[in-house]
Amino acid sequence: MGISSSSKSYSSTNIQVENVDETDITKTDGDYIYSISDNNVIITNVINPKKIKIEATINSLDESIPEDLVLYNNKLVIISSTGGSRYRYSKNNTIIRIYDISTKSLPKLVKNYELYEPYYTSRRIDNRLYVIASGKLRVEKKKVIRIYKEDNLEKQIALNVFKYLKNVETNNQTLMSIVDLDKPEKDVKINSFLIDISNAYVSENSIYLLNESYYNSYTKNYISKIFGIKGIFGLSDYENDYYDDGSYRTEIYKFDILKNSDISYKAKNKVEGTTIDQYSLDEKDRHLRIASYNEEGAKITIFDSKLKQIGKSENVGKNGEMYSTRFIGNKAYLVTYKTIDPLFVIDLSNEKNPKEISKTVIGDSRTTSVVLTNSKALLFSKEKNLLAIPVNNYE
Repeated sequence: MGISSSSKSYSSTNIQVENVDETDITKTDGDYIYSISDNNVIITNVINPKKIKIEATINSLDESIPEDLVLYNNKLVIISSTGGSRYRYSKNNTIIRIYDISTKSLPKLVKNYELYEPYYTSRRIDNRLYVIASGKLRVEKKKVIRIYKEDNLEKQIALNVFKYLKNVETNNQTLMSIVDLDKPEKDVKINSFLIDISNAYVSENSIYLLNESYYNSYTKNYISKIFGIKGIFGLSDYENDYYDDGSYRTEIYKFDILKNSDISYKAKNKVEGTTIDQYSLDEKDRHLRIASYNEEGAKITIFDSKLKQIGKSENVGKNGEMYSTRFIGNKAYLVTYKTIDPLFVIDLSNEKNPKEISKTVIGDSRTTSVVLTNSKALLFSKEKNLLAIPVNNYE
């Protein structure tokens, strides 16, 4: 909850990590509602509930489609995806526009930039906005496209900004941009890592990017072919081995958030199986806890600040699927499914010996819950010691 200038209570975006704001299609400061409507963003004045009125409409400047909003002080950020063949190099780029909304009726564009990769996700930590875009490297006439656009000017991403990780051979890149919302006139920082991603988790200290994959060798030497031996710099790591049995695994890439707001690659590791979404991960005391599952069941694996494994639970729910995960304090809650939906609670107070402390089975194979697809359906009250999950039980 928050308090607006008119002392009204209002709910904010449901976020996973305290102090790490997430985007939404609707934001509010209590007095105004900022919402995406078709290809436009509407600013609605709700200071007087009896006289609600549209204060301003920010029209799409082109064929881009607004996907997410960020609200910070008197700055409104609109993150859009492009569409249509008129865009250079690709149909799917990411456009970030920052507006000064000190005067709500007259939003003023103060920064815009475009990344030539599809939009993936974003987070705001204090005044710093992190936007992640990921897709295939774009090659034209055997040269990698390293262009991005800032304030309508095309710029080049320096070759030494492109980084690849040892033993990670791919034709995909992930761009991570950083902008200071207090000083949007400053140049945007852009980092490029030659990795593919299928999940992301962000804490106040680190960014974790995940990729579900299985062992293969078809991309060997791809990097050197498109960049040349001297054209790109590799980053060393401590992990060289791979599963070579065709089984799925999830690669974990950790990036530290530095004091100067930039990011730095820290380490990588992997877990057997796959994750569901961002709620499959949690960081506590700089240690990463991650829930994954395969045919052997679901489990929790714990890593230290250098991403070295320090603990792992036993598998639960063998031959089932993991549907939902939440971490609360020293406990992990897992919902799996085969013919019934069991709820497992795993005690993580001893990181080197995680163990199941309870299990609840709800209904039968016909039982379902909206919480499996909508994280906002979960209610937890620390004050009332209450965990609530809506259930449709046809028993």
